Amino acid sequence: DKFKGADKIVFLLPCWNFHVPSDVILYLDHLVQAHKTFDPNTMTGLVTGKPALLICASSGLEIGSSMDYGTAYMKQVLAFMGFADIRVLAASGPRGNDGPRPWLDAVKKQAKEIAPHFTLDAAASLPPAKEMFGGVPRVPDPTALPSGARILHVSCSPLGEHSATLAAAAAFLSEATAKTGSTVEHVDLSLLAEEHRLQPFGAAGVKAMATLLDSPQATTPEDIAQEWQHTAAFIEQYKAADVIVLSIPMWNLSIPFSLKLWIDHVAQPHQTYDPATNLGLSQKRGFVIAASGWGLLGGAMDHVTGYMQQCCSYIGIDPVFFVNINGTVGDDRASKIEGAVEALKRQACLN
Repeated sequence: DKFKGADKIVFLLPCWNFHVPSDVILYLDHLVQAHKTFDPNTMTGLVTGKPALLICASSGLEIGSSMDYGTAYMKQVLAFMGFADIRVLAASGPRGNDGPRPWLDAVKKQAKEIAPHFTLDAAASLPPAKEMFGGVPRVPDPTALPSGARILHVSCSPLGEHSATLAAAAAFLSEATAKTGSTVEHVDLSLLAEEHRLQPFGAAGVKAMATLLDSPQATTPEDIAQEWQHTAAFIEQYKAADVIVLSIPMWNLSIPFSLKLWIDHVAQPHQTYDPATNLGLSQKRGFVIAASGWGLLGGAMDHVTGYMQQCCSYIGIDPVFFVNINGTVGDDRASKIEGAVEALKRQACLN
């Protein structure tokens, strides 16, 4: 109601790991509701007649580039809710807190110029949606899972036994453990979030990350050591695994907020990626199981596949095999899940 009652909307969006912060994704998940902000019968937005301004900031990534998944996602979700007048103010420049930052001064000047004229442009129309799918992921050669592999299964669906991604992952992992003697550690991010055991990546995390970025041998400052332990536990759990299985439902065109938060905890300089190259420090085998109720995976509105390709490379999951379960609201749901399981088994040479 507060969102719909506003005359103008301004989002402040720092770019974290190629996307908006997890709490912005969570906020939008609350907003995108049938009969409230969109009509489920016509799939058209109900929030009209107001402008939106996205103030997007990044220290190393060009806003609007092919690696910026957050801005395109924001535009598409707002358009889905009915917005047509969506403007972007991009703030990009070198990281650092000391000394002058001319690029930031220039952005402040632009903001002051926009402010008096920030009223609805009735003639505004959205440009064609930027396709974020990024093409069909490369399919690695089928390779047998190593005997006794340590598998980390990260899930983020709140649907429990009704989840297509969890059903496919469970069947695949049952076969994998039976035939290879592998062990599975399951991290249920949705359950952790529900029980308030998934801590936000806030100011303490940002400070620790900046410390690590400046010096890989640096110790965590005492004032944030306790908060950093939560992040460090996720990192060590990730490092200890040989194989990563990610089961991901598409929520409002992208990944659930809990998975984005997990990525923000795990993607740390000199821990899981090299800040000099932006490449992962390991080569873990990966499997991504994604599902969309309305069959949007693999199309222009797919903000899951391309982003997860980028993140997997970033933290060292390579090679990675993607399997999609499209159209899980249909009568053939069970056969689609079975097809995904068979594809996973072929890729891992379990047939």
